Amino acid sequence: MIETSRLVLRPLRMSDCDDLLAYHSSDAVVRYIPWEKRDHKSVCQAISEYQQMPTSLTTQDDSIILGWALKPHDQVIGQSNMTLISEALGIADLGWVTNPSFWRQGYALEASAALLSFAFRELGLQRVISNIDQRNSASARLAEQLGMRLEGDFKKALFCKGEWCDMWLYAVCHSEFLTRQIDRSK
Repeated sequence: MIETSRLVLRPLRMSDCDDLLAYHSSDAVVRYIPWEKRDHKSVCQAISEYQQMPTSLTTQDDSIILGWALKPHDQVIGQSNMTLISEALGIADLGWVTNPSFWRQGYALEASAALLSFAFRELGLQRVISNIDQRNSASARLAEQLGMRLEGDFKKALFCKGEWCDMWLYAVCHSEFLTRQIDRSK
């Protein structure tokens, strides 16, 4: 678990099914995500699959999925996923998704910054990237707010939901992130 001022980032539970359904069933949310819109049964199945995943990033392709539980009610309003791309190089890929009822309230920034801090400080990662669909300008802005820099502009890089998507690659290194964290605290 990772705690922020307003959130607890924690593994998802079956009791979170209705909370996840609120955004997993939204066209606006799944537009830029590889999975299709989900119904109650498929959300519960996804949670069951998430529960079988590792609880830490130790081996290449390990992934963790953490729900953002809003304090003090424990309502899950979003989630983060992080996948270890290279164990040897200490590189992971970060993604996020938020319930539209909680968009533009700083929750994705709060959760993602906390997970990045955990990844660099506790897991000892060297670099974290995010692959972002170029139609999703809100996610690109979030990556920039996190101190990630645009490193690549890839045309027709991903075939998703019947169409080729242009992608951006954002990244931040351990030293850059920690320096920005120190600067923000001044």
